[in-house]
Formats: sequence, C-alpha cells, structure tokens
Amino acid sequence: MKTDRLYNLLDAYQSQSIGPEEKQELLQALADPSNAEILKEWIAERWEKEKLPELLSSGQSQQLYETIREVISPKKKIVYFFPLRRIAVAAVFVLMITGAYFLFTDRQGHPQDQLSTTIAQSLDVKAPDANRARITLADGQVLYLDSLGNGKLAQQKGVEIIKLDDGQLQYKGTSAETVYNTIDNPRGSEVISITLADGTKVWLNAASGITYPTSFISGERKVELRGEAYFEVAKNEKMPFIVNVANKAEVKVLGTHFNINAYEDEVAIKTTLIEGSVQVSQKLNNSIPQYLKLQPGEQASLNASGAFKIAQIDIDESIAWKKGLFNFNDTDLESIMKCLSRWYDIDVQYESKDLKALTFGAIISRRSNISAILNLMKMTGTVDFKIIGNTIIVCNK
Repeated sequence: MKTDRLYNLLDAYQSQSIGPEEKQELLQALADPSNAEILKEWIAERWEKEKLPELLSSGQSQQLYETIREVISPKKKIVYFFPLRRIAVAAVFVLMITGAYFLFTDRQGHPQDQLSTTIAQSLDVKAPDANRARITLADGQVLYLDSLGNGKLAQQKGVEIIKLDDGQLQYKGTSAETVYNTIDNPRGSEVISITLADGTKVWLNAASGITYPTSFISGERKVELRGEAYFEVAKNEKMPFIVNVANKAEVKVLGTHFNINAYEDEVAIKTTLIEGSVQVSQKLNNSIPQYLKLQPGEQASLNASGAFKIAQIDIDESIAWKKGLFNFNDTDLESIMKCLSRWYDIDVQYESKDLKALTFGAIISRRSNISAILNLMKMTGTVDFKIIGNTIIVCNK
C-alpha cells in the first residue's frame, strides 16, 4: 500500500471518520508485513504530535516508544487487551489511534485476545466537553462559567476575577478586607484550574468544591476543600498554606505540589506528595491529634476512625485525572464506577454486592465515551452492564 493511502486510513481511524470498507482495508494493511515501516513512521509522527510523552514520566516515555515499535510488528496478532503489569506499554498504540488506550485482564490475570470494534450505542455517554463550574461570590451572587465569556467576570474589594482564553480562572489584586469565594465543579464537568491571588494554582476535579479568600492578608493562607484537587502552592515561608479537608484533616505547607482526594463516598482521605514536603494532621473529634510529614512519593490515608496510614505509591496513578486519564491498577469495580459516575454524571446500581469486589487494571483517556470503557470490561467475561435513563446497572455475566 502507498504511504499516503495508509496515512489517510490511520488518520481517518483516529478521527473516527472511517467507514466500514475503509476500516476493513486498514485491518488488511496492518496484517501486511510490507507496511511495517510505514506504520512505524506514522506512529513516530503521532507520538510527537499528540505530545504523549507529557502524559508519562521521562523514564516511561522512551520505554513505551521502543516497546510500541516492537509490539505492533505485523507478524504479531493485534490485540487491544494486555495484562497490566506485563506489557502495559503496548497499549499506547491504541491511544495514538483512538484517543484512548485500555488494559484489561480477566480474573486470573490472563490477557483477552479479542479485537473489539463494536460500541453499544445504548450505553453511550460522552465525556464532558465543557466546564460547568459555578462561583459563589462574597455577596451571594452566582457566576456560571459556561455562560460567561472571557475577560473580567467580577471585582470584589479591589480583587478581579478573570476568565482566561483557555477557560481557566485567575484572581488578581489585593484587598484590605478578607472576603470568601466558593467554586463548585459538579459531576459531568471538565477539570477547572484556578490561580489564587497569591499565585497558588489549583486544579479542581469533577464533583469537587473549594472555598478560599479572594486575597490572603492574615498570617496564613487557608482554604477549604471538598472532593479532589491538585495544588501547586506559591512559596511563602512567612505565610503557610493550609487546606482544611472536610473538617476531618488539615494539610499544611509552605510551597509544594500535592494532591488531595477527599470525596465523601471514599473510605479514606488521601494526601499524595509530589514534591517538597507537607504536614498532615487529623481533626476528628474524640481522638488524639496526629501529625505526619510526607516525603515525595508518599501518600497519607486517613480513615473514618482517625487512623493514619502512609505508603509509597505510584504518583502517576494518583494524579492521572489531572493529565486527562483514568489510571486503575487492580482497582475494585466499585471504586472504578465511582470515578466514572463523577466524570460522566451517571448513577450506578449493582445487581449483586459481590460484583463490587471484581478488580480490573486500566489506563483510559477521560475523553472516551463511557461505552468504550464498559464494553471493554464486559469483554472480560466477568460483568455486564445495562443502562436505564441516567443509571448504569452492573449485572452478573
């Protein structure tokens, strides 16, 4: 096949504009050993164009790229499912072509070797394509971001709220009076980024909220978080930055990068340190306060009883949402469905409680329709799904 023709077919597949006959032509071309070099060249170009290395650590990027070039040899059978720990890197090929890559295993950890190209339309829910966050100002006025243009949105006591061209928010100015704003980012809304008046940057996940002063004028910088957020705190040794987490925990820093997951329906509040240092303390009633200091790569988990647990974790897994990915590593189905419900704004019911304990491994683009995720789990042969209105029912296979 000529280079231009194969490039056109691959580009059409990537943009989801390919027809049935063209798709068959593409699959035949991928099975032809004479097209190997053309395919590798296309991958090399898309690797740079899609900026995929930015989604991964520097060490993973080179390993992934080299492995892809080996795994997709036309002499080998093309598969879309891989055992998570063994050959996860190969699935990046799917990301390049479809905008999402998936790694699923069965209960015994064996790869599924079917090539799935069907998506059940009845199970299709699109990923968020807009930010539906709202800001509640100090005077009670509510601003809905999806209905406002770029530029200056409001001014409070000398501090301006500006909506940038990319849809993110920035606070500029100072005030002699402390007034508070609240941002609520609902289910089914894109991640929103806010730059506070001190230069601290906050990424707020779906189904999350944060309350903060428009200007920090006292001896500390204090905000309140509900849900999940990633913080890049502007350094100020004279004014510590404190995050009050659902009135159950407190995270104190001077200037660092960290992630907090504090959804009410999760079993623990998790603080993950990316760089610098943080002090985490619990604020639960009837318990002796505990203070812990984390090192980069460590995660503190605080459960309902007030007990702390510190563990070394995979940072990429913890902050995958900020990079536009779901990253599940032998994660139970209940936790997976909680993540999906927040992002796609759907409700979940279970035919049997035993289904909640099923585990899957996956790295998935958050830009994918939910049907792609559900169908891949369905093909493992362990679970099925039905949809009624805005509710997904998890069923026995």
